[in-house]
Amino acid sequence: MKRSERNSGYLRGDINLVRDRIFADKASFHSNQAKLTYPEKIRILVELQKIANEIKAQTGRKPGFVWKI
Repeated sequence: MKRSERNSGYLRGDINLVRDRIFADKASFHSNQAKLTYPEKIRILVELQKIANEIKAQTGRKPGFVWKI
């Protein structure tokens, strides 16, 4: 299947429109993340620490520190 035949909205259309959509989505994501409460931000951080440790374990690296909350 050619790229032009894919159904993804990001792959169809003018490159400038695609770029603008990506940047708008990124700005929206960051705006929503900034509105989160601090406890929610910390909970997300701890989840990311756990995910990082799982990846490190699969690659044979030493696991990092995970906050105990």
